[in-house]
Amino acid sequence: MRRVPVIAVDLTSVRDWEGFHDAFARTLGLMDGYGGNMDAWIDCLTHVDEDDGTSRIVVEDGDVLTLRLTGMDGLRTRRPDIHAALLDAAAFVNHRRIEVGERPILALAYP
Repeated sequence: MRRVPVIAVDLTSVRDWEGFHDAFARTLGLMDGYGGNMDAWIDCLTHVDEDDGTSRIVVEDGDVLTLRLTGMDGLRTRRPDIHAALLDAAAFVNHRRIEVGERPILALAYP
C-alpha cells in the first residue's frame, strides 16, 4: 500500500492575504515566481501531480494531497474572507480537474 501524502499547514499566525500565501508557499515549496494570489494558488494545486517545478511537493499518480490545516477556527474568526476563499479554492481545484476528465487531487483536513 502506497503512503498518501499529508502535509501540515499552520494557519494560526495568518492575519492577511500575504501571510496566507507565505504559509502555503513556504510549506509546499511553491516556485519562486508564485504569484501570491488565489488564481496562482489554484493553478499550483491543480497541477500538484506534475513534476514541473511548480511545487516541492509532487503527488504520485492515483494519490490525493491532503492538507492538514491547523488554526482554521482562528482563521474563520479573524479573516472569514480568507477562510471562505480557501474552502472555495480547494473545491475549485477538484472541480477543474473533474471537468477535464482527471481525478480529484486535493483534500482538506482540519478540526
